[in-house]
Amino acid sequence: MPDLSSSPKDLYTHAMEGDRADNSRPNFQEALAILQFKVLIEEEKAARAHRLVAIGTFLLFLATIGLVIAKA
Repeated sequence: MPDLSSSPKDLYTHAMEGDRADNSRPNFQEALAILQFKVLIEEEKAARAHRLVAIGTFLLFLATIGLVIAKA
């Protein structure tokens, strides 16, 4: 039974098990759901990192404006 820590190769192997003639293909659907959830987790991590970078950029912008005002 694969989980979120499973490698893509293990998920592929699990997806290809079982009856391929069955339209519902429960193994394939399960593996696909896990892969989609893993992608969502990575997207959330990337969004969090982008937020931190945006905050840092804004702080640098404010510091630059402060230096320009201080020099004037």
